[in-house]
Amino acid sequence: MTRLAVLVEALGETAVAFLAGANRRATPALWLSGTEPIPELSQLRLDMAYQVWEVLTAEHNPDVARRWLTGTKPRLDHRSPLEGLRAGDLNTAFAAAQAFADGTDG
Repeated sequence: MTRLAVLVEALGETAVAFLAGANRRATPALWLSGTEPIPELSQLRLDMAYQVWEVLTAEHNPDVARRWLTGTKPRLDHRSPLEGLRAGDLNTAFAAAQAFADGTDG
């Protein structure tokens, strides 16, 4: 399964389209089918989101990881990690995920 497919299965097309900066909810399905190419910036966001997902699910079940990704976080100026990833705050979102996964997020 590709990274994109993992994210779509875990988060749904709407969340994946949002974090990747796509204009339409159906865009991830078009990317998966090869109908449309994934823009470079979207691919960067998807790659980082996948890394965040892997960090979270290594320590928590998928439901906890999903809720963590959609809830607001002080480390991200009270934005959700999905919003942080979309805004390009990739390193901060990844660091916040690591802190949550290892229990050091205070």
